[in-house]
Amino acid sequence: MKKLLLLSALFACWLGLAAAAPSGGGDRAEPAPTDYFGVRLEPGEYSRIITLAPNLTEMLHFLGAFDRVIGVTSYDDYPPETASRERIGGYIDPDVEKIVALRPDLVLAYRGNPLLVIHKLKELGVPVFVLDNPQTLAEIGEQMAKLGRLLMVGEEHRRRVQGFRRALDEAFVRGATLPRHPRVMMLACSFQPPFYAAGRGTFIHDLIRVAGGENAFRADGFGIVTPEEFLAADPEFLLIPEPPEKGFRERLLAALNAQPCLAQTTALTQRQVIFIDENVLSRPGPRILEALRLLQDALLAAGREGGAGD
Repeated sequence: MKKLLLLSALFACWLGLAAAAPSGGGDRAEPAPTDYFGVRLEPGEYSRIITLAPNLTEMLHFLGAFDRVIGVTSYDDYPPETASRERIGGYIDPDVEKIVALRPDLVLAYRGNPLLVIHKLKELGVPVFVLDNPQTLAEIGEQMAKLGRLLMVGEEHRRRVQGFRRALDEAFVRGATLPRHPRVMMLACSFQPPFYAAGRGTFIHDLIRVAGGENAFRADGFGIVTPEEFLAADPEFLLIPEPPEKGFRERLLAALNAQPCLAQTTALTQRQVIFIDENVLSRPGPRILEALRLLQDALLAAGREGGAGD
């Protein structure tokens, strides 16, 4: 239940990758990056970084800057080396005293971290850079490019971000080969109503779009799906974030099939339920490419077999 509440909180506040940065010139030659609040922070070789969200840690790992991370949240588990970093509390309840005691030269925060914590850290003289919640997969790439400039990781970050962008472009082209766009609905891990789904204005919505599907949940943001909405939407695929619990799939499928409004959907009658590691699917970071691949493979396979729900 605690993980479900965290997932709900994350999706509730999650409301093309821009052209590649011009080559030539160092990071210092570019304008200082601006964070969510419009605050400019000068690029530097920050060496004592604390991240206040797991996806930020994963971004730094992707950019080759994980060795600068000294503190992470209690939910961080990737890369495996996070086990050796200090824990500073949760995503929504970080410990300010512990953060300050670690003497960071930069704290990376996310919109969704408590504003009181961010303001308190700034009052105490700790540099804080806050990223917004992305609405698209392309924006995830933009955020990684911004962090690369801020941390002055050099040309390597450009190559990695450009690779991320190419992967999105290639996936979009593959998705366009589908004869039609099957209806997909992402449900949070819940065994009983209310059921929550990701709607428009979330990066999950864009994930479904890039993969070649159509989001069956038409509301904005992350919200409750009513029985009437399930029946009207009739998702052909259910996308489920899967926690590391033994027997989770079997128990969840039994619980979903026990709900008449869900049992009648094409997704369940045709057993088209896609499970993806919850930390891969729910974190807007570089591993979202893995979630995209898994979802798209399932949609393409169904298309080759004659089309989901046809």
